[in-house]
Amino acid sequence: MEVRVPGGWRAGAIAALSVVTVVAVVLGLVAHFSTTPGSPAAATPTAGAGLTVPGSAAPVLLPVANGGPLPSTAALAKELAPLLRQPALGPHVGAEVVDLATGQSLYGLNAGAAFMPASTAKLLTAAAALTTLGPDYRIRTRVVAGAEAGQIVLVGAGDPTLASQPPAGFVPAPASLPALARATAVALRLRGITVVRLSYDSTLFAAPGTSPSWPAGYLSSGQVAPITALSVDEGRTSAIVEGPAPRVADPASAAAAAFARQLRRYGVTVTGTPGPIKAPPTPAASPSATVGSAQASGAVSAPTSTPAASGDTAGAPGVLPVAGTPLASVVSPRLADLVGWMLAASDNDLAEALAHLTALAKGEPATFAGGVIAVERVLADLGLPKQGLHLDDGSGLSRATLVPPDMLTALLTLAAQSGRPALRPLLTGLAVAGFTGSLANRFDGPTTRTGAGVVRAKTGTLTQVTAMAGIVQDASGRLLGFDFVADRVSPTGTLAAREALDLAASALAGCGCG
Repeated sequence: MEVRVPGGWRAGAIAALSVVTVVAVVLGLVAHFSTTPGSPAAATPTAGAGLTVPGSAAPVLLPVANGGPLPSTAALAKELAPLLRQPALGPHVGAEVVDLATGQSLYGLNAGAAFMPASTAKLLTAAAALTTLGPDYRIRTRVVAGAEAGQIVLVGAGDPTLASQPPAGFVPAPASLPALARATAVALRLRGITVVRLSYDSTLFAAPGTSPSWPAGYLSSGQVAPITALSVDEGRTSAIVEGPAPRVADPASAAAAAFARQLRRYGVTVTGTPGPIKAPPTPAASPSATVGSAQASGAVSAPTSTPAASGDTAGAPGVLPVAGTPLASVVSPRLADLVGWMLAASDNDLAEALAHLTALAKGEPATFAGGVIAVERVLADLGLPKQGLHLDDGSGLSRATLVPPDMLTALLTLAAQSGRPALRPLLTGLAVAGFTGSLANRFDGPTTRTGAGVVRAKTGTLTQVTAMAGIVQDASGRLLGFDFVADRVSPTGTLAAREALDLAASALAGCGCG
């Protein structure tokens, strides 16, 4: 995620907030970061071809503690009801506040009714991906030997964050396209090869690249790129940045062209123009199945020059190994880190990629429809309420997606429990009010400053829709989950409606309400 520390009053507040608020809101708990820090995904000139590293993450946070008295429902209603009746929010407002330690509903307003959630729907996609794939899952982008003489194939595995250059402020760094080119060049030089023909494979995800319910303006405005298994910089025309940016029309073709340029930088001549193909399967004799977790977690493996070690038992100088043999690969950060990036920055491309990957893992086609089926199935398996739920994509860009507030608060409650460590990145990945991600420039007014640093939330905004779902520690030390949404806002009233929800969240932070 991108972390900003703005100037002005926030800079002066950091010393006071850094220990008390940010840590406190991560649950009135002591954070226990026992997972391996995500290092930049290293390139490995190796035979590795697996997409994931099995295993489950250790708990990121300790169980929710009862830090204060349970708020009075009457007191909460008295505090919130006037705020959620503000004209700026329009006539259709939903809300629920729950106690995360017990799951008890403390305040509700149309909590079971269906609302357009906008990007708060990403919480559902994240939950399904974490549950299905695991927090330690990594996406591996590979280069393999092609079926024709002198041909290599760049194989996409669904990592939209594969980067042409390290994005400023994003930690951990995503997988590096230059590193993949360098590793490929090393593998080729070890065989005495300096001239290749490049093809690319983006067939892991099926068409269409955009949801039928998306307006064409989403692409032209740079809100999202066509969803494909192979892309660089999320289909942007420049490095990854947070928020909308110009996009290419064909991310897979652009990624292959960028990779060809990088190979040339490392002394490999690429002939012709890269074209799309289906990569040959990994040969049975390849040692790819023996790839260790150290390699997949970012450790660099020494290049191997012997034909047998590279999977080519009949290798000869100047000749590529048998078709499908992996030559080099890079891996993404852990899924837990990708989820944090997706939630804090509200990354649409990453959300859709994770929905597609979840679909594959659940035996569904890697399409928008397959992603919806898979995500809804996982949510049902988690025991979440499904009345009123209708998903249409993985990012919340679709106006056909409907989610009741009580489903999101039920998910936040589930993620806070000690028995669900795989879901904890849902909480740690939320943006911090006034400091990070999509909340960096909010909660800075005199009426909302109470929430700065102590509200963590996923935001959502579409035309006439504003939403916020997250967690907050109230003035008495009790940790609460909440969802606020309004989906009939005036077309010109987005900023006023957003300020109204910030005020409601700040009221929760400042209310002991015992």
